[in-house]
Amino acid sequence: AFTLVLVSLAVSLWMRSFGSDRYLDCLPVLAVAIFVSEFVFGIFCLTISPAVTFIDALLYRILLCIVYDFVIAAILLFPTLKVLNLQPARSAGSVYKSPYAK
Repeated sequence: AFTLVLVSLAVSLWMRSFGSDRYLDCLPVLAVAIFVSEFVFGIFCLTISPAVTFIDALLYRILLCIVYDFVIAAILLFPTLKVLNLQPARSAGSVYKSPYAK
């Protein structure tokens, strides 16, 4: 859990340096960072325990943790974005018509 906090902090600081206001810009970068973090943790568990094979570490540690992280993120993130009505920013050339406009 601590590595995920560090990875999230590093990604947020890195994305803040780009000055992007869109929340959805950082999600692919965060997904890759979480994947790398879980993979490194799985390899660490593999090196610590000699009884664990690479397939066991891959299936039972790395892939399950990645799926768990993304499912929990989807369960928490998307309803939060829907409640706060945070929509992706549109490009300068696109025309947005409000659903409330007549």
